[in-house]
Amino acid sequence: MHILIIGEYSGFAKNLAIGLRELGHKVIVFASLDGWKKIDPGNDSVLYPVVHNFKIGKFEIKRTWIFRGIINFFHFKRDIRKYKRYFDAALIINYEFLRLRWDFTRALFSYKDLSKVMKDESKIYLSACGDDIFYLKYLHHFRYYFQDNYTAKNFSSRRLKKIFYQTVSMVAGVIPVMYEYAASYRYFAHQYHLKVFPTIPLPIHLLPNSFNNEFREKIVIFHGLSRKSKGGEFIVPALEKIQNDFPDRVEVIMRGGIPQEEYLSILAKSNIVVDQCFGYSYGMNALYSMAMGKIVLSGNEPECEQEFGRNVPIINIKPEVNDIYEKLMWLISLSKEELELKAKEMYSFCHEFHDAKIVAERYIDLFL
Repeated sequence: MHILIIGEYSGFAKNLAIGLRELGHKVIVFASLDGWKKIDPGNDSVLYPVVHNFKIGKFEIKRTWIFRGIINFFHFKRDIRKYKRYFDAALIINYEFLRLRWDFTRALFSYKDLSKVMKDESKIYLSACGDDIFYLKYLHHFRYYFQDNYTAKNFSSRRLKKIFYQTVSMVAGVIPVMYEYAASYRYFAHQYHLKVFPTIPLPIHLLPNSFNNEFREKIVIFHGLSRKSKGGEFIVPALEKIQNDFPDRVEVIMRGGIPQEEYLSILAKSNIVVDQCFGYSYGMNALYSMAMGKIVLSGNEPECEQEFGRNVPIINIKPEVNDIYEKLMWLISLSKEELELKAKEMYSFCHEFHDAKIVAERYIDLFL
């Protein structure tokens, strides 16, 4: 099959594309470099820089990003000509990566563009991941959640609303990647005559013998500082407390706003990773960690395991400083042998359930 993937979130597109290619399919990814993470989707990807305003010294000239956007738009139009009636299926990672038909300041697909590159019998699917309108509307149903005013305002913009409702009316269906999105879209599915497919977990490309977790006298705990929705206001104090209380037992590393390559190099030196505490489920950072055999603290509520239909070894944490602290204290009290056993359990789970090729097979079954 010839498959189009539109957009990138934390390596989701990159890893899924690798799995699909391993199965013998031709995959083209159209994306940006995913902001400061600088994630390159790899071979057969068409990338466009994130546009910014022009600067003269320290002075930023407002709205000049539009000119850069127009230039990227014309490059985009040139790039898609070679793919006329080419694709058998398309996966939109998030509708943010689409544009309205008359918006020529963004190098993104409109539905008219998609109609030109898709074969007559092909289908377009929407992946439910990241923030979107249905997910944000459903948040208050969860026992705990995070919603900031900026995100809510951004996704209530007239432009994104038009793109979203056009998308849900035109796609063949929605594919959730975890419980939160499955619950959100199922809630609105009947109202909008929308088909919600079974949840397919996030993929990660796994290399043989990638286990890398050696426990020494000091246990290294890593947290990648990120957006507020990760729960840093609870995680950071818990990590500071564990460092102060057990200075001879733990070393805490907290870094943020770094490219993925640097992030992974720090991850390789760690034993325990504290990912996020607002989610019922876990994301790509947890997968990168488990792929190396790291012990992960993240979202893993009973609803997550029920959605996936299996036990998940991730240690669930809530947005409470004491909850995070107590679970870290319990971990560092374990023997080296017990920690190694937990690390191997994480590693095996990741290989059995999230391997990119295994996940890609589920997408192909759906596309066919």
